[in-house]
Amino acid sequence: AELIPENPIVILAITDLDSYYNIAGPHGNYLNFIQSTIKQPFTVMKQSTINNINLVDIMQCAKSILPDGWELTTEVIRDTVSVSIIMNIC
Repeated sequence: AELIPENPIVILAITDLDSYYNIAGPHGNYLNFIQSTIKQPFTVMKQSTINNINLVDIMQCAKSILPDGWELTTEVIRDTVSVSIIMNIC
């Protein structure tokens, strides 16, 4: 059985880095892996300037990944984070 959180969330990451977008964006190589790991609607939005994010664009992007019957209500968390990817080299 799949656990469903009491308050389901949509995860929208915004990046200005091509490398992150190419990994986790809508056509990214690892999108299916990320989606199966977090088990919540997830997408990455490419933004050339993070400081000038248009709220309308954010809401449209978040709505585009909602499962049937879900509606957006409130923004829960907005935070700027840094992600490091560490890989073994063979």
